[in-house]
Amino acid sequence: MVAFGLIASSVAVPANATALSPHPALGAAGSVANKAAKICSSVPATVSKSHEIDVVLDDSGSMFIAPSPQRWSYVKYALMVFAAMLGPTDEMKVLLLSQKGAVAKTIQGTKSGPSQANVDAINAIQMHGGGTPWDAVPAARDDLARSKAQSRWLVLLSDGAFDHHTATSGEFSNWSKSLGTAGHTFDVGYLGAGAGAPTLASAPGFHPAKASDNISEILGKTADLANQIFGRAQLKPMGGSGTTIDPDIELETVLVLAQGNAKIGTPESGKDQDQPLDLLAEPVTIPQPSNPR
Repeated sequence: MVAFGLIASSVAVPANATALSPHPALGAAGSVANKAAKICSSVPATVSKSHEIDVVLDDSGSMFIAPSPQRWSYVKYALMVFAAMLGPTDEMKVLLLSQKGAVAKTIQGTKSGPSQANVDAINAIQMHGGGTPWDAVPAARDDLARSKAQSRWLVLLSDGAFDHHTATSGEFSNWSKSLGTAGHTFDVGYLGAGAGAPTLASAPGFHPAKASDNISEILGKTADLANQIFGRAQLKPMGGSGTTIDPDIELETVLVLAQGNAKIGTPESGKDQDQPLDLLAEPVTIPQPSNPR
């Protein structure tokens, strides 16, 4: 189990987290005294931001063939978790490399917390297979340049180099510098999946990561990037089936990712907790990835 965000003092979250399976659950808990709290918000309202994230998703043929014919499902699975983390004022667009700049899906965060509809919308995207054209990446850049969101992110999920273009850290960093302003930042995140993905160095405004063909590693790197984008802190749980988190500061909401044969129940107050706790939204299930034809 991984917990993110804000809740008061010591709480026990009854979620049994075992080995990773294709059916994790995502839920949020918060104080009854503050029902208006945004479930996906994990920073105080005074520093919270609106986000637009344009995700460029590699759906080239290498995502479907040996040595890792399931790589497409690993990446889509991680993207579904990412979609469930959207805050109430956030927007995410998905552009497929194969579509050369067309937006395949647009989803909005909800005030009620993690959205099953958003998760299912990502799962319904058809990944086509083919080459690795560059066109979708500058298209996403230009779309974000027109956005009024306070925090703008171009996120690239890919397993290889582009056709007829060599992407560099300096190029992405220059985009961040030229398009970002004090009130409307622009950043680029990159997750290279598999041994064939290029290794890029970090640079101002450019945040790269690389993962092997392992669903746990791809999911972990994606969650790290989501935490960075949304300004969330990761809390390390203590204990087993009655998992406890013991933060040093007062928190308002906690976003819980429970993997495996897990159930997210009503949180229990710790001895120093001065407000009752409640599960603010029904947990969201991340299904087995599919690729409709």
